[in-house]
Amino acid sequence: MEKLIFLVVFTIQFALSSGVLAGAILLAGDEALHKESILKCLGITLTAMLVGLLPFIGWLAIFVCLAGIMVAFEKEFFEAIIIAIACIVMNIFLGFVLGAVVVAFGLGAAAVSSVIVL
Repeated sequence: MEKLIFLVVFTIQFALSSGVLAGAILLAGDEALHKESILKCLGITLTAMLVGLLPFIGWLAIFVCLAGIMVAFEKEFFEAIIIAIACIVMNIFLGFVLGAVVVAFGLGAAAVSSVIVL
């Protein structure tokens, strides 16, 4: 049951994180939201979240996210940092909200630790 809860929470967090990244890219300027840019956001988010699952080196997900933004959207380093910081702040907030919802429904504290933030 915990694996199913983890999978559901991971999927919801993936969708929310991708939306946050797409919104941050849109607000950062010259990138329109079309199919290609949304697929780039999904790829960056999925890669960063999967790296975040690795024990002991999960913190490297931040650098994966930065590199993905810089390469995929051709942003400069400081633009990528601003976008990444905005995404991290929003994802931490959404992670706490999602964790609170999981606990409120009585699905257990094990699922709260599975909320991936990035």
